[in-house]
Amino acid sequence: MPNLVLPALVMTLLAVTEAMAIAKAFARRANEPFDGNQELVGQGLANLTGSFFSSYPASGSFNRSGVNVAAGARTPLAAVSAAVLLIVILSFVAPWARWLPLAVIGGLLVVVAWGLVNPREIRHLWKHEPVDRLPMVVTFAGTVTLSLEWAILLGLATAWVSRRLAGPETGSGSL
Repeated sequence: MPNLVLPALVMTLLAVTEAMAIAKAFARRANEPFDGNQELVGQGLANLTGSFFSSYPASGSFNRSGVNVAAGARTPLAAVSAAVLLIVILSFVAPWARWLPLAVIGGLLVVVAWGLVNPREIRHLWKHEPVDRLPMVVTFAGTVTLSLEWAILLGLATAWVSRRLAGPETGSGSL
């Protein structure tokens, strides 16, 4: 059990952080309200229900969501349709997939993920939210140099410390 606690904590924080970031980014893009509590309850119920059926932990995906939004998806049925279509396509092309260079797949994922970066929001945070500068830089540097899990944990810890040191009157959000 002790050997599983830290990896489970890291995976949980990564899943929650990723799901919140995805939901918040797409809610902003669509000018819709974002309720973090509702997102956490949904993730928790999905994982709790899935545990009775030996399912993998459920979480959001930047790339999957990005493709759906780019295609004009508006409802969860789009994800179901995409999954069914993917199964059909893979049943025919799976034997040839091994010949596809990983660089091509990586490039596709980078193109989709790049569409999720909002330079205007980054500039706004850098200019108007000084307490968010250090966590932003630490998370970026950690993502480039460390594994994603540790980069996010380091970024969250830095954000938490920055907000505590800055006091309650600074910053636009809370952790």
